[in-house]
Formats: sequence, structure tokens, C-alpha cells
Amino acid sequence: MPDTPTNIILDGAKLDAMHESVKALVTGAQTPSAAAAAITALGAEVFGPHEEAIRTGTARLPGFCLFDDTGYDLDLALRSVGAGWAPLLRELYAVMPPGVRVTQVKEKFGGLRFYYGWAETSPYDAVVGKAWETLVQHAETRSYRTCETCGAAGHVRPHGWVTTLCDACDLALHAASGYAPLGAGGAACCYRSDEEDG
Repeated sequence: MPDTPTNIILDGAKLDAMHESVKALVTGAQTPSAAAAAITALGAEVFGPHEEAIRTGTARLPGFCLFDDTGYDLDLALRSVGAGWAPLLRELYAVMPPGVRVTQVKEKFGGLRFYYGWAETSPYDAVVGKAWETLVQHAETRSYRTCETCGAAGHVRPHGWVTTLCDACDLALHAASGYAPLGAGGAACCYRSDEEDG
């Protein structure tokens, strides 16, 4: 493994096409064999160039667990969640104590997940460790009130895939995803939750 691992960037357009094929399969718009063929072909194009890194566990992909010495750098962390949570991540990385190794950054159930450990070679200071843990918990809690897409004030919305969105981004999601039978979205969204999670 190289001293400075390279983050892998996947082809977003092809990932979107894979997503559309999965949706077509689920909705019945495509036969199972046609959808499977499209997903398989696109998957080979997207992941094929990185097959060795994925197979050996050295792939540095957004959302993957990393157990190498480097962990997630800020660039990979930012690519692992929506742009609206970038300020939360930048704040954490700006004050991260020496010896912290971030093993995974992702969205789960509408909130930011920031997993980390301490390097074995770094002496652990309990006061610093507790302060860092509090900062991480605070960022994760704030994510439930922050639109993952744009960073405005948001609400947790269980649209099949639970996500935290502001009213404007939820309106756009409803318009783009055909949630019209469930209402227009935004402040009137039947999925809007005013409860704070986390």
C-alpha cells in the first residue's frame, strides 16, 4: 500500500444510471433481466478499474470503512455526505486532536455518522479524548437539524431512505421523485418530523 493512499472517485453519472436501473426494476418499468444486465454492465465500468483495491480492502471510497494508517482525510469525508454537512465536517477536522484516525464518515437514518479511533502510537489524554467525543456528538446531533443538501435548517424526513432536508430541498425531492400523491413536500410534507433526533 502506498504511503499516501489515493482517494477513489467514482463516475457519478454511471452511478446515477445504476440507481435508475434499480428504480426501474423495483417499479416494474424494466424486466428483471434487462435491469440486471444494465446494473451489471454499469457496475463493471464503475468498479472494475478499482477491483484490486476493493478486493484487498485498500479502496478509499466514500462511505467505506478504512482501517489503514491514514483513515479518512477531509476530502474523502466531504465526498461521503451531502454538501450541506460540509461545515460540520470542516469544524471537526479543524480541531481534531493529534492521533485521531477517522475510520468512516457517512449518513445513516438521516444523521451524520463520524467513526474514529486513536492511533496506537499516540498517547491518549482522557481530557482531550472526552472533549473530542463531545464535539463529535454535537456535530452528529446538529446534522439532524441541518439539510444535508444545502446546509439550511432541516427536518428528518423518512422518504423510504431517511434523510434530513430543508423545506426547499424537500420540495425539489418531491418534484423530482414523484412523491406528489403524498403532498407537495416542504412545510406540508407528511413525512416532516419536527422532533430532534440524536
